[in-house]
Amino acid sequence: MFTFSYEQEVGYYDIIIHDHPSYNGRDEFPSIAHWLNCDISPIGRKVCFMTSKEPKTLEKAKNISMQYAELTWTYILTGVTIDEQLIRRN
Repeated sequence: MFTFSYEQEVGYYDIIIHDHPSYNGRDEFPSIAHWLNCDISPIGRKVCFMTSKEPKTLEKAKNISMQYAELTWTYILTGVTIDEQLIRRN
């Protein structure tokens, strides 16, 4: 189960990760799993965005967190990284 909260910053929302399933031995390195360190998260993580790609609305942040959970879950189950899944979509 994934649990998120949304923190409004100036001009965008941070997506704070509160909980996620075990990676079951898969690489959890930030550049693979797309997270950054976060002091306000119980597990120390928030979803990573490229500068200027952060969600500007709460609705967009919620949609992105749902996509992040789906991509991460697929990675956990199959080993296909988030980046590879996104490349395959396009």
